[in-house]
Amino acid sequence: MPEKPLILLTNDDGIDAAGLAVLREALAGLGDILIVAPEKQCSATSHTVTIFKDMAYRRVEHDGVFWGHSLDGMPPDCVKLGVLALSPRKPNLVISGINPGANIGNNILYSGTVAAAREGAMLGIPSMALSLHCNRAVDKVLHYEAAAQWALKLAPMVLQRGLPPGVILNINVPNLPAGEIRGGVITRQGRVMFIDDMQPSRENGEANSGEVRAYRNVGSTIILEGNHDEDVDDAVLRAHKVSITPLHYDLTYHAFRDELTGWPGLVG
Repeated sequence: MPEKPLILLTNDDGIDAAGLAVLREALAGLGDILIVAPEKQCSATSHTVTIFKDMAYRRVEHDGVFWGHSLDGMPPDCVKLGVLALSPRKPNLVISGINPGANIGNNILYSGTVAAAREGAMLGIPSMALSLHCNRAVDKVLHYEAAAQWALKLAPMVLQRGLPPGVILNINVPNLPAGEIRGGVITRQGRVMFIDDMQPSRENGEANSGEVRAYRNVGSTIILEGNHDEDVDDAVLRAHKVSITPLHYDLTYHAFRDELTGWPGLVG
C-alpha cells in the first residue's frame, strides 16, 4: 500500500490559533499531519530565525490525545525543526496558516506566515501560505472553513504535480462563506502596504518632562494608486475571488543585470 503523504502544518499565530485547528481538521483525511507551530504570536516577524539560543519545546495534547509540537521560536524555526528533527520522513507538503488577515502586496515581505512556507521551499518541499482576508477588529465572523476548503482543493494538486524549485503558492481567501466566493484567480503581487505612523505611546512619570519612553506604530493599510488591475492580489479579493500568487525567493532583478553590467568600472 502506498505511503500516505506527510503534511507539515505551521503558522505565525501560535499553536493555539483557531485557523490552525480548522486547517488540521480539513486536511486530516488527505495524509499524515505533523504540526509544529510557535508557542506564541509571531506575526510580522518575516523570515527571522533563531540562532545560538535555546528554544523551549513541548508536546501539545488536546483532551489527552497528542495534537502537535510547540516551539518557542519563529515560524521558519518551526519548519526547520519539523523537517530536520521531528518528522519521521521528509514531508511531502508544507502549509502555513490559516492566517487571520491577508498577506498581499508589500506586506508579504513582513509576513511570518509566508516566511514559514518560504522556509519549506528552501528545504526543497512544495509549500503554501494560506490567509483569510479579514479585519479581526471589525469582522464578527471569520470564515476559516472557506479558506480550509481551498487548501483541500489545492493540496492534492500540489502533491501530485509539485511546484518549481523555490516557488511557493501564496493563497488569500475572502472572508465569506464558501458559497459566496466566486472562484480563484492566478494573480501577481500588488502594492498594498502598511503605512507607518510612529506615535509616542507614553511619557515618563515626571510631570511635564515631555521625555518619550516608548513609541507605537499606529499606521494603517492602504491601497496604492494604480493597483486595480484584474490580476492583482488585492483587486481579486475585492471581487470576492481567491488570490493564488506564485512567489519565488530569488530577489534578483534580472531585467537590470545587463544594464548594470554596462556601468563603467564595475565589471572587468
